[in-house]
Amino acid sequence: MRSTWWRIGQMTRIILINPYIFPKDIRGRGRWDSQRPVSPIGPYKVMNFGLLSLASFLQKHDLEAHILDLYIEGLDERAVVKQVYDIDPALVGISCPSALNYVPTLRIAKVIKEVKPDTFIVVGGQHIAFLSEVALRECSGIDAVCYGEGEITMLQLCEYLRGKRKLSDVKGIAFKHKGRILYTEPSVGLDINALSPIDYTIYPHWKECIPLIEESRGCPYRCEFCSNSNFYNAKIRFKRPETLINDVHNAVQIYGEGVPIVIMCSTFGLNPMFAKKFLRELKRLGYDLRLLASTRVDAPWRFFINYMDGLFDQIRFGLESGSPLMLQLMNKTASPTTYLRLAEKAFREFKSREIPVMVNIILGYCGENPETLMQSLRFLIKNKG
Repeated sequence: MRSTWWRIGQMTRIILINPYIFPKDIRGRGRWDSQRPVSPIGPYKVMNFGLLSLASFLQKHDLEAHILDLYIEGLDERAVVKQVYDIDPALVGISCPSALNYVPTLRIAKVIKEVKPDTFIVVGGQHIAFLSEVALRECSGIDAVCYGEGEITMLQLCEYLRGKRKLSDVKGIAFKHKGRILYTEPSVGLDINALSPIDYTIYPHWKECIPLIEESRGCPYRCEFCSNSNFYNAKIRFKRPETLINDVHNAVQIYGEGVPIVIMCSTFGLNPMFAKKFLRELKRLGYDLRLLASTRVDAPWRFFINYMDGLFDQIRFGLESGSPLMLQLMNKTASPTTYLRLAEKAFREFKSREIPVMVNIILGYCGENPETLMQSLRFLIKNKG
């Protein structure tokens, strides 16, 4: 089977695809939803950072990685097929980080496999990783599902296609064999410091996109609604402050100063000493920065908030609810009353420093009722402004 997939001259060519969200017509008669993702600040589009990081990593290993962003480029299925014909990749990876990407992911895999049956197709992302068996049974176009981080897995898949490794020895995948779904040994997450710097210029229309830098991977919390902790086994890995500084410098060199930069993380500053050192050094360098980051109200932000003045254009809190009952049902905190007091304090502190605050709220979670909805509404009204 591998000899069918493998063709001379293909080994360095990989296509990574960011699909649309839910198509307007799942039966395929209409065009796909053409709405573009827009960043919270200004007329910037949003990259799929996972694909950008992966492509940059693969290119450092002498592999030719191409990114197709169906959102940003406005591509439909026919355009995807044309790109596959033109590039002629040995390996196609499709990103499926959310439920809204699931149907388009299967459709893209199906259409590529129909026109290029000898192309190996792997899908990955935090949503489809937990639906490996379902996806493999629902879509014959998918050859494997990557159920963890993709860097090592993609390198090993290339080795498999070159005949240097068995498919069963590729870490972190599920695949179908003789009617059964087999899982290989999990892939070990690599040192994320080794992924820097990111080459933004390989992303389609990168000049129109807001630059992103990765502060950490994973999350130690166990919120019921979030896949992050399960995907990373409730562990978190941080970049060293000096690596983050280099990432900011790299983004400034490519985009210039004054452009918003999003810090990618589940909870910024969970390592307060790293955050303090990072922010203090940024202030010393004197860059004109507009940083955006997400954190929790019960994170140790008090240890480094004094260094955030003049650097941040926005801080986003994952509040989720103003109802003590809902916070318990979500497993957001063991002490909802204390958590909400910390939220009020955090909002006041950041507003006093003129750092705009945004909050994430989940409405309609399991167990929600009119009273819990009103509790959230009253909490937001009380703390607005």
